[in-house]
Amino acid sequence: GAASSSTGIASGGFDNTYNGGGMSGIDAYLVKFSSVGVRQWATYYGGGTGDDSGNDIGIDAAGNVYLGGLTDSNSGIATAGSHQPASGGGWDAFLVKFNAAGIRQWSTYYGGTQDDEGHDVGIDGIGNIFLTGNTASANAIFSGGFWSTAEGVYLVKFNAAGTRQWGTYYPASEGLSVTADGAGNAFLAGDTYMAGSGTPSGYDNSLAGMENLFVAEFDAT
Repeated sequence: GAASSSTGIASGGFDNTYNGGGMSGIDAYLVKFSSVGVRQWATYYGGGTGDDSGNDIGIDAAGNVYLGGLTDSNSGIATAGSHQPASGGGWDAFLVKFNAAGIRQWSTYYGGTQDDEGHDVGIDGIGNIFLTGNTASANAIFSGGFWSTAEGVYLVKFNAAGTRQWGTYYPASEGLSVTADGAGNAFLAGDTYMAGSGTPSGYDNSLAGMENLFVAEFDAT
């Protein structure tokens, strides 16, 4: 989630120091508990020059945890050599990988020159990571995916090493959730006021009322 408390949050994790820095003075945080509720470690995650919020996590079979969210910090978020080591401008999504002991493995911004948000994280059966959210950017999002025209929703796939596999826009209003199966198919859900969010092969291809839910399936490519 997000924390503005400077004490009582972090212990033995990647970053034990509150960073603050933005208008709201919030850092993302991540905490791990044992199965009986004993805290194992906890960390802040923030750049110190803006606000940072953690919105969702995904966990792979090896116990690595992936935290996705949004940030307007222009430093302290991404690791050197990552997919996007620098902020694209405005708000960006971010994705960070920690191992089971709370040690950061890699982290990347994800966004173009306008505002972009990371809403949800999904993991497939072989450890690929999917991140979805909203975007207002017409750059830095698309790479070999389904829909190249800038729209309100994006879906991006990374491998376990943080290398982008593909990224796509999707013609919808909000990308709220993503999950993946053992075969590597990804399922994207959210809400939409756009008639093009459905396909003829789907259950319902007509927009009813002002805004509808949508669900879309993508294969591994």
